[in-house]
Amino acid sequence: MPYSMNANRKAWWHLATVSTLLLVADQLPDWHKLWFVSETGHFHTTYTITAVLVLGLFLRWRPALGLLVAWQVLHLFLIYFALSHDLSGGEYTFGYLLLAFLRLAALCILFFSADINRYVRRQPIALAS
Repeated sequence: MPYSMNANRKAWWHLATVSTLLLVADQLPDWHKLWFVSETGHFHTTYTITAVLVLGLFLRWRPALGLLVAWQVLHLFLIYFALSHDLSGGEYTFGYLLLAFLRLAALCILFFSADINRYVRRQPIALAS
């Protein structure tokens, strides 16, 4: 008999993968600053919003899915803007392409995982009593 994972367990694994990809993408500029700006430059992303939205997905808060997708699309737009206006001669292309890859991979999992959609839409929690 073939092994079949529980749908909730699959959704949790998919959400864990998405949260790992997004939190790594948010922390990457702090870990490798020179992939994004020169030594004297400043580049910072916030991981608080991403962490709250991912937590909302784990807690089945329905608006979190749409908000997380919108947040990642905004990030992808900013990455595109940075790549299209890169005046350094391609010195920072690798860092921005890596960020784009991580965010696109997370979005693909969010869009194409039926388990995540079923998990989030099944029974939302009540945030206020």
